[in-house]
Amino acid sequence: MRPHEALALAVPARRYHLSARPYPAQLPPLPYAPDDQDRKVQAGGWVSFEGRHLRLPKALRGQSVAFRSTPTDGCWAIRFLTDDQGTLDLREPV
Repeated sequence: MRPHEALALAVPARRYHLSARPYPAQLPPLPYAPDDQDRKVQAGGWVSFEGRHLRLPKALRGQSVAFRSTPTDGCWAIRFLTDDQGTLDLREPV
């Protein structure tokens, strides 16, 4: 164990302590809008929508993402909670 200058030469392991906040193993159902279409992200980050298979970050595995229509016909915003993950354009050939 080596001291760390940013910790006033303390050993990081001595500064570590468990958080008092509980961390849920599974998030509660996500509050997406009624018009959103939600899909569960599969192993490896894969999700399917309208016959298309997309790869999202592996960190989203097991979570629900929402496909939200946009003003552009055939384009869908992909969202996790309040964050945009990308856009799917169904007008593009597979």
